[in-house]
Amino acid sequence: MRIVLDANVVISGIFWGGPPQQILKRWLEGKLTLVMSAPILAEYQDVLRRMTGDKGTDIYAKWNHYLTELGEFVEPLQVAVVCRDTGDQKYLEAAAGGRVQALVSGD
Repeated sequence: MRIVLDANVVISGIFWGGPPQQILKRWLEGKLTLVMSAPILAEYQDVLRRMTGDKGTDIYAKWNHYLTELGEFVEPLQVAVVCRDTGDQKYLEAAAGGRVQALVSGD
């Protein structure tokens, strides 16, 4: 299954567990394809960097590697639907460009 994950799902999975962690586990096992665009990766990296701080360079490096090496990068496709939170528009556009089956968000 091809999916797009909102940054809050990725960060929750890394740091807190629960269903978001199970999604990341399935992705790392090759059971899901994580689809993203360059703007999505930039948001993942920004939030991960803020969450790990100066002492979390190993965690940051590990997850940045997973995201950049195991994620599938797509060109976003502009869509007519506009999110109430314009910062989330990139997720819809990556989902459209990547022809995904699910977009998972905590919103």
